Amino acid sequence: MHYPHRFWPAGPAAGDRTAARAAIDVPTDAVLLVSSGHRLQVEATPEWTQSMVAFLDAHPGAHWLLVGVHESHRAAFAALHARVRVLPHQDDLAHWLRAADIYVNPPRMGGGASVALAMDLGLAVVSLSGSDGGDKVGDLAAPHTKVYFERLAQWTNEPGLRREAAATLERRFRQELDISRPDACTRLIRACQEAQACFERRRGEPDT
Repeated sequence: MHYPHRFWPAGPAAGDRTAARAAIDVPTDAVLLVSSGHRLQVEATPEWTQSMVAFLDAHPGAHWLLVGVHESHRAAFAALHARVRVLPHQDDLAHWLRAADIYVNPPRMGGGASVALAMDLGLAVVSLSGSDGGDKVGDLAAPHTKVYFERLAQWTNEPGLRREAAATLERRFRQELDISRPDACTRLIRACQEAQACFERRRGEPDT
């Protein structure tokens, strides 16, 4: 019985996308990339970070927001590029994701919860396979770094393809990851029943 870890949807927006961008000095017509996490100072490896800086150099319409950076590292991240914005931990991460266009999951094993939230909010998500974040996006996970950055460039340059990917991922969230849907309850009950039946078979007792 397939039953992945599920999440409550974020619910209605509490703020305004334009106001959120204005608060971090990002133009309304920019393509805003966002990455988040409590361990970004570790997970943002030098190789990946420099690749992201090179990406910003090659795409002058793109800005990059990092959310969750520890105070001791904020200045170093902010100095990476003129179009990098840095925030500490935010209780309402959804507020900032709603202001973005693409969620860029670092090359880490985790990130599944933030990726799921981005999917719920209708963002395109770039993530490597073989990770929790990659597992959430399914077939849209990049098999290696070259595809990862090619996809990021494509979605940055082509809004139609970006919106198509975002819609695909939002549907996947509703079907696979949204715990509030009635079918999520039904499938959980079935999973529990399957587990109970399996246990009874292992004990050699008839199913009831």
